[in-house]
Amino acid sequence: MSYQFLGTVETQPHYMGKHLAGRGEQRGDFLTASKAEHSFTVLVEIKKPSTKLIAETPYRQRAHMICGHLAGGVAQLQSNCRNWEIHGTRDDENRERLDPEQIHTVSPKGILIIGTTTQLDSVAKRTSFELFRRNLRNPEIITFDELIERAKHLLLNEEKNMPLGEDLDTPF
Repeated sequence: MSYQFLGTVETQPHYMGKHLAGRGEQRGDFLTASKAEHSFTVLVEIKKPSTKLIAETPYRQRAHMICGHLAGGVAQLQSNCRNWEIHGTRDDENRERLDPEQIHTVSPKGILIIGTTTQLDSVAKRTSFELFRRNLRNPEIITFDELIERAKHLLLNEEKNMPLGEDLDTPF
């Protein structure tokens, strides 16, 4: 499994400014950064757990279409990543805030959290969804139930790796 620990830089960030007429602003859910000596920005968008991933009826035999909100979320995040890299990182105020924290932007990663795998109730739906997301370079798509399982795994491993003496049941 690939784990990258992220810290929140900004909630509801602006990735691109408004046009002269006051339209065109691009906002996201979270601008995060990897946790390391030098950190790199990661854009996170969160949709609802109830968001449909795959169309109910096949597009062709054994191939289901990706639902509109999933396709839209991918397009939104790809656009936000591009605009953050091109426009947001050139803003003096953004650089003043991020440079001292050693937070950099190089082809930012996007993470889309959306839907649940319980919707994938047939082989054709599971295959269509997994082929779609595995062949997508950016963003990474994670379902809510997968995110919960990752959190459980991390918590269980954290509990197992607790230093001696911190566990109340440990006799020494």
